[in-house]
Amino acid sequence: MQKKVHILTDNFAPEIYVAGVVSSESEFQLILQLNPMLKLALKLVAPIFNASNGNNATFAHAVFDNDADIKVHLVKNKNEGQVLFKNFHTIDYIIVFSGENSAGYFEKFIKQYKTANAISLATEIELKKLKNLKKLIEPQN
Repeated sequence: MQKKVHILTDNFAPEIYVAGVVSSESEFQLILQLNPMLKLALKLVAPIFNASNGNNATFAHAVFDNDADIKVHLVKNKNEGQVLFKNFHTIDYIIVFSGENSAGYFEKFIKQYKTANAISLATEIELKKLKNLKKLIEPQN
């Protein structure tokens, strides 16, 4: 009988998938449609504060956290003329999937987003194109 050996390394990182969402709806309406579609329980948490360029702006932020299984962040990218991720100024929301089952949740989202009336368009975003995403998906002190 062959033995299985699992080696854990320090450079292990969960899979992370990111989508940009175009929607004219409020974060409340978007959450109301995403939760049943993805079988999540996204809840609004403290907004993200951005003070770049001397403009103080806050951006709505919702999270679903099921330990290592799946963690989902929904962040409003625009607020009162300010944009959080400037290189994606046409995107209204950023949704981040991380954890063991992130690939499955991301695929489900991409396949089913058209059933949500609140979403006009959703597109995959390359992780390396989002500067400071690490700050978004890690707990704030």
